[in-house]
Amino acid sequence: MKKTFTIITLLVSLTSCVYPYQVSLDGIDDMVVVIEGNIAVGGTSTIKFSKVYTSEDTDFVAVLGTAVVEDEKGGLYESSSSIPGMYQEIPMDNADPSLKYRIKAEVNGITYVSDWLKPLE
Repeated sequence: MKKTFTIITLLVSLTSCVYPYQVSLDGIDDMVVVIEGNIAVGGTSTIKFSKVYTSEDTDFVAVLGTAVVEDEKGGLYESSSSIPGMYQEIPMDNADPSLKYRIKAEVNGITYVSDWLKPLE
């Protein structure tokens, strides 16, 4: 019985049809920006910039941006480098853990702002 089940399973898997999945990217901008980061109160926050790649993309495109972290009282924490880069490191050694924070980033002249977040305890 076990042998019969194995043979039937093998035959079904060999004869089943698999169609390639075709993704439609019509209307999708070639430059979908990804901004990834963490807010590290008492440490260094790191913000990274990249883009979404498709399976047809063959060239790497460096995404350069700038970022600051803002607290809910209007305080700004800035990178030690004002030059746009693939990532920004923002020292937050003296940040108050009781406040909410958000990331403000600029890529290609467009400003992106995250939601206000309270640091994890």
